[in-house]
This record gives sequence, C-alpha cells and structure tokens, in this order.
Amino acid sequence: MSAETTELTQYLNEIAVKSEEGKLEWQQLNPTSFKWSQEDKGLTVTIQKAEAPVSSRSFSTEKIQKSLARELIDQLTVEPRYPKTTYLFQVFSSGKREPILSISSKERPEMYSALLGIYRAVEKSVDMKANLILKKLLSK
Repeated sequence: MSAETTELTQYLNEIAVKSEEGKLEWQQLNPTSFKWSQEDKGLTVTIQKAEAPVSSRSFSTEKIQKSLARELIDQLTVEPRYPKTTYLFQVFSSGKREPILSISSKERPEMYSALLGIYRAVEKSVDMKANLILKKLLSK
C-alpha cells in the first residue's frame, strides 16, 4: 500500500472514530444513505451502502440458508475477498452536483474496511441520537 493510500485510510478511520463518538453530525437521508454537512467549509459528505442484487433464480431453503451464512461470514470478515456490499463515500462542494472526492469499495477494495467502519459508526451515532430523542419523548 502506498504512503498516500495509507494516509487516506487513516483519515477515513479518523472520520469513523469521530462519528462513533458523536462528534460529527450525520443525518439519515434514506435507509442506506447518510449525510454530514460542514456548511462553514462549504462541504457535504455522504456515505452509502449498496447490496449486490440477488439472482432471480429459485433457491431451496437450504441454499438460501447456506447463502445467508456465507454472506454473514463475509460481513464479519475484515476484508472479504468478494464483498457483496459496496460502500460509496463522497464529498461535495456547495452548489456542485459532481463530487470533488469519491471513494467506492467496488473500485478500491483496499478501502472496504475503512468505509465499512465509517458506515457502522454512522449507523451507531444515528441510533444513539434516536435513542436520546425517544427517551426524551417518554420522560415524564
């Protein structure tokens, strides 16, 4: 891995840590996409998850169970050899439709773990925020 790739991975890991600590304010856009805006810098960051499509062939229950077990093992592995999930991390400048930075685990498999880490940390952060809101709603 080049020095530049190592440095990029370190920055992505730092975003994951700060996200999990709740230091970055993420919003859920839809079930698989999140957004973090830094208005003072004119930047918006998104992280998205895309699942590989499942074949339309008919499967027996046993085949489905084996497939799910294999997928679970893939998801738990730090860097699965052939991940079925793709993560897309993009940075946009204010007023621009095209990203100024785009990192996809499909095109950059060496970034899979870092992007997965960000996605999981963001999910956790959003869930923590939701818990606080619900707790406040239920308090007397």
